[in-house]
Amino acid sequence: MSVNGKFRYSLDPVLKTRKWERDALQADLVRINDTLAAIRKEIQSIQSDIEVAAIEWKMQSEKPQHFAVDRFAILTNYMRDLGAQRHLKEKSAAELEAQREALIDQVTASQRGVEAVERHREQKKANFDKLQLSEECKIADDQWSTLQHHVAEHNDKP
Repeated sequence: MSVNGKFRYSLDPVLKTRKWERDALQADLVRINDTLAAIRKEIQSIQSDIEVAAIEWKMQSEKPQHFAVDRFAILTNYMRDLGAQRHLKEKSAAELEAQREALIDQVTASQRGVEAVERHREQKKANFDKLQLSEECKIADDQWSTLQHHVAEHNDKP
């Protein structure tokens, strides 16, 4: 508990390990959040491409005199492919969100573990400080008693 009169917490390695584990989980969470943001951006881009293709498709269908079957087929296939891409990205995003939620639970549990060890450390430090203060008070009392004894001896001498 103490070395050379200084507080030493015996569970410091446990505290450090728990902090490292929490920090690693938080880093994983940052990576998932970054990946999720990138996928959401890709979904928005695909959605924009779908909207542009839909406008082109609508324009093609509104001009029967300039109707090109091959262009219409290409746009239809393109929109179907974009829809499939969006579906895959949305599925990936949903999987990542599930992983993210599980990881948030792990980070929360890990943080609670760190906080529990920190509270224990604070209690032990407070007990150590109290014990140190008690010892210092005892030493001061002993010195006071010794001083009073010497003063009384000095006053008793003729």
